[in-house]
Amino acid sequence: MNYSGIQGIGRQDQAMIECMGEIVDRSLEHLAPSDRMIALTRKRLLEAAQTLMKDGKVPATVDDADIYRRARGGAFIASASLDWLDAYAEKLKTALSPLGLLERLPLAAE
Repeated sequence: MNYSGIQGIGRQDQAMIECMGEIVDRSLEHLAPSDRMIALTRKRLLEAAQTLMKDGKVPATVDDADIYRRARGGAFIASASLDWLDAYAEKLKTALSPLGLLERLPLAAE
């Protein structure tokens, strides 16, 4: 089912990128634990922008995009008898981690 009214994932992505409009004040936004990746991504983007402004240093992937070439999202199936956070932490040990970023992430939402 398509709720956006725009046919095709490619066109939906294009519409979101090309018509984002002004920067939105997100200070009153209430993210849930399932939105953790959104929060972490925003945090990393802000850190990268601040580092660029302060030190003139660009993220490593600007000059070497191959760093993320094999990075992929993923899913896994775990036994119902396991606590999901424990199963997730175990799975992270074997996940592909460009730049070693997964090792630095706390499991709790920030």
